[in-house]
Amino acid sequence: MNLQEISDKLEIQELIDNLSISSDELNPEKQVADFTDDATFRVINEGQKVAEITGKDAIYKAFSDTGITFKSVYHLNGQSVIKLSGNSASSITYNQVTWTGIQDDKETGMIQNAKYLCKFKKINGLWKIQELENNFILNLPLNK
Repeated sequence: MNLQEISDKLEIQELIDNLSISSDELNPEKQVADFTDDATFRVINEGQKVAEITGKDAIYKAFSDTGITFKSVYHLNGQSVIKLSGNSASSITYNQVTWTGIQDDKETGMIQNAKYLCKFKKINGLWKIQELENNFILNLPLNK
């Protein structure tokens, strides 16, 4: 691996980590800041596709109005593998998301084990998220 590849992988890992941090901060503007204008966001929940949204503005809107009033969100990113291919890249990152909030006037919460599948594109020397698939493998409701 040469210095440019190391630099690219670090920049991409930072995109992944910043996405999780901005989610924890409940900041949709920061969440979509590193997406391409034509990005795709997909949610798979226990093997079933439940959402697919295309376009940075539409993704922002979805992140802004989830139907849940979150009280707290916490992402813990684990192992991550990034593969480079010129000005494109892909990654898989395992993480655990814990959240609490209000949905349908009821207090609720969840621990979710997930893997994030991403595709990236280098534009004007900067890596951007072109595709994000949140694949929730296991959902464990929190008892309130």
